[in-house]
Amino acid sequence: MCSCGFSQCFLLLLVKIGVFVSISNALDCRYNITSPDVISYYTCFELASKYGISVDTFVLLNQGVNAACSNLTPDTVYCVDGTIIPTTQNGLCGPSSPETTCKGYIGGGCCNSRTWMCGNSSDDCAAGTCFEGLCDSGSSHYSLNGKCGPLADYKICTGLFGDCCSLSGICGSGPGFCDSNCMYGNCTLEASPTSSPIPSATALTSIDGTCGGVDGFMCNNVWGYCCGGDGRCGDGLDACGAGCQSRFGKCNHGNTKADVSPDGSCGGAAAFICTGSSFGDCCSAVGFCGNESTYCTGGCQPGFGTCNGSKTSPDGTCGGGNGYECKGSAFGDCCSSSGFCGNTTSFCGGGCQSEFGTCSASRTSSDGTCGGVVGFDCPGSAKGDCCSSAGFCGNTTAFCGSGCQSAFGRCNGANLSPDGSCGSTHGYECGGSGFGDCCSSAGFCGSGSDHCGPGCQSKFGQCSSTPSSTSRSSSSSPTPSNASRDGSCGSNGMTCVGTSFGTCCSSSNFCGSDVDHCAQGWLTGAVSQAKYSSACQKAPVTSLNGECGVNKGSLSCAGGPFNGQCCSQAGFCGKDSAHCGVGWHTDKPQAKRDLVSAVSCQPTCLFPLERFLGENRVLALEDYNLPSFRRL
Repeated sequence: MCSCGFSQCFLLLLVKIGVFVSISNALDCRYNITSPDVISYYTCFELASKYGISVDTFVLLNQGVNAACSNLTPDTVYCVDGTIIPTTQNGLCGPSSPETTCKGYIGGGCCNSRTWMCGNSSDDCAAGTCFEGLCDSGSSHYSLNGKCGPLADYKICTGLFGDCCSLSGICGSGPGFCDSNCMYGNCTLEASPTSSPIPSATALTSIDGTCGGVDGFMCNNVWGYCCGGDGRCGDGLDACGAGCQSRFGKCNHGNTKADVSPDGSCGGAAAFICTGSSFGDCCSAVGFCGNESTYCTGGCQPGFGTCNGSKTSPDGTCGGGNGYECKGSAFGDCCSSSGFCGNTTSFCGGGCQSEFGTCSASRTSSDGTCGGVVGFDCPGSAKGDCCSSAGFCGNTTAFCGSGCQSAFGRCNGANLSPDGSCGSTHGYECGGSGFGDCCSSAGFCGSGSDHCGPGCQSKFGQCSSTPSSTSRSSSSSPTPSNASRDGSCGSNGMTCVGTSFGTCCSSSNFCGSDVDHCAQGWLTGAVSQAKYSSACQKAPVTSLNGECGVNKGSLSCAGGPFNGQCCSQAGFCGKDSAHCGVGWHTDKPQAKRDLVSAVSCQPTCLFPLERFLGENRVLALEDYNLPSFRRL
């Protein structure tokens, strides 16, 4: 079995079967020998056997030698241990083209670690940039990512990253890298008049935690920056205080100028401070300098820089060990019992930790939403005191006028219906709404007998007569034994009558009081759903999909999402002349007289002789012999 890599095995196979190897490749030889003074036909086998390789491998490693191994020359260097690496075919190298090399590539023999492309410019082949190939210096010795020191196998700093390796293991140039913070490299240290001589730039960094002495090891960030009197590195007072050897590390470790962060790191083993650094004066919880709130507030380390005093949570956690506060955080102002910031009941209600945030039994909105499932109230919120029909807090007419939800905030005047619905669900009123002044038992505004007659809800609009004794008695009758307990109905034999979920059972078998439950649902599903309901809407039934007219199930545009639109002759709701002009009515003359109750048109339908004056639509009724016209 072949123990080499795929590339080598493949090349060996080609050699064995006598195929000319046209694939360009390069040799990475690890061990060379010199052939003897006297060469024979047997020399090739002798060399291969001596160094534990086959003759085929010897030929492969020495591409000038023919397959018969008959052209060896005396006193010549040959390779007996190495790797054959195919030359890249497209100029890509490094991670972009693993197991290939730039050696032998026509575009250049140096792999640039910035572009991962082969090239032959001075930048491509420079130390610190050249990844492999014909590099100016041994590429394996130089840092290609700006890291250096003991944690980076003591890579040498050069090129773009700078010539000095700082005590924190970062390459750089100038102050903070090449001065007293320099570990090795092109260090330009100046002697301090108040301390012992600074460690030599050529001093070796400690490999075992010892320092000074015969070896002269210098302390680093692995073992600590101070060399104690006992010859061991550390960061505590025993190493940095009395007896500290300043020739082999730092001494009197504290907030001195020498400790200002040279690379943006702070705290930790290096104990760099941020105050006065070019990165910012605050040391964050994770040990980096900056000036933003994420550095200067929650988790800020006051021992290594400036902090704003606030403990605002930087990550959504609160209370407990870190003591973070939620007030003013991006996650919410309330700290839950489990130690997380938020704004909902689970955060602000039972178990809320008041010492780490805001807690309130009230439902005051913290994000501007109101009503709906969460039931937030607007009074006292930052957005406004009125809750609009769409569920947002505000103070303008759009929030406090028509559709305003009085149950969740302040409203100006009557709670006029914005969409033709009315009754207990939203508390909308029909009077002056434009959809009709009567609120039907199904919860829709209108002007016909279905809306103003029996079942009309006088609390939410006008009614032609007061509710009958039958209605009163039924409203006060006991709740049916099969009343739904979870909002489901119909197929399970449960009724919506007498429940808090709504009085209509939809075709999908759920209770409710809106159009989805009281209109199309009970018709399109099964008429039998009416026996599980007490307020199903009678025809014309409100359209929910834009279809209307006698050919579309006698659906009407009124009362739902298409309220105020006209039903065209083709059976679709709309507002333009194609829907509201000629064709809205049937061929029957009485259609003109039955305009209000006609299934195929709404009360706001335009007549054929419509004309527009700006935003006001004027109905020209003179040709219909009607006593008046309505301005929309």
